Amino acid sequence: MKNSAWGMLVACILTFALPVAALWLLAANGLFNPLVALAYDFRAYGKFRTGDLDGALADYGQAIQLNPKLAEAYYNRGIVEVQKGDLDGAMTDYDQAIGLDPNLAEAYLNRANAKLKRGDLDGAIADCDQAISRDSKLADAYLDRGTANYGKGDLYLAIGDYTQAIQLNPKFALAYLKRGMA
Repeated sequence: MKNSAWGMLVACILTFALPVAALWLLAANGLFNPLVALAYDFRAYGKFRTGDLDGALADYGQAIQLNPKLAEAYYNRGIVEVQKGDLDGAMTDYDQAIGLDPNLAEAYLNRANAKLKRGDLDGAIADCDQAISRDSKLADAYLDRGTANYGKGDLYLAIGDYTQAIQLNPKFALAYLKRGMA
């Protein structure tokens, strides 16, 4: 009986006390912050999806404060800033995300969208090229590059980009519409 009590005590320590102590040590050494940052990032996404843009911005800001190297938090905050009409803030965050993770194709794509909204067609094309070089199956990058080429009056390139977007996603209605208008 005495041995089984010791066994239960050891089991309790290994099951509860050791993980709590490990988390405490991680937090004390500043290593727990990236995990908490991810929690804020996930919660911010939930707030964004429910329309709470200000709450999402606050949580993305908290995630970035806890882990300034979390490229996805900058990228996601940029998406919210575009929704709120803050293109300058979005561009800054997309730049930061790309600086932290140069292979984040979606950050180039969203920065291209922001540049399109500003009328920077050449900048949008360059960012779409970067996105495509990182993910050649990103149909939206071809669509946006086509939109920029259309805006520049280069209908041949625009139609080619819209066609490529359709080949990648045959149900991409907007690509069909834009190709038909070009």
